[in-house]
Amino acid sequence: MTSIGSPEFSRLKRLVESGARNILFVCTGNVCRSPAAEYVLRHELTRRNADGFTVHSAGLLDLSARPADPKMVDLAGDRGIFMKNHRSRQLNPDLIEQADLIFAMEFLHRDEAVQRAPAAKDKIFLFSLLGPETDGEEISDPLGAPGFIYKYCFNRIFGLAKNLADLLAPPQSS
Repeated sequence: MTSIGSPEFSRLKRLVESGARNILFVCTGNVCRSPAAEYVLRHELTRRNADGFTVHSAGLLDLSARPADPKMVDLAGDRGIFMKNHRSRQLNPDLIEQADLIFAMEFLHRDEAVQRAPAAKDKIFLFSLLGPETDGEEISDPLGAPGFIYKYCFNRIFGLAKNLADLLAPPQSS
């Protein structure tokens, strides 16, 4: 992770070390990116027997409990992650307040979350902070794009969620 030395990453690490257990992912409609991140992180934490975490996702838009995008569901399924029961929900101040860490897919999502709950500003991060890319690279919405774009997006989210799991519940050395 090239972001490790950044002030943003240091702030994230302090929150994790202080016991952050409630994680929220945010995107536009809560049908592609944020549910993928939610389900991958849950999968990774379960795989590590890491108990006590709550992982949610939400979108800026109210899409009336819409299911996850079928392409994302299939990509998750290929990795043994079951997303078929997901239903979208809209981001609200209560979700923001309850979360210890919030990861946004784009700057717009981060800024909107801050606008909806200004006191939460210090616990909201761009999800790409956890990746090999530079701070500030957004995770673009694949909705309606060709399959290879979905695959690229899912693989990126998968890697970032694994990095987050490593931070929250480091693998035990044998």
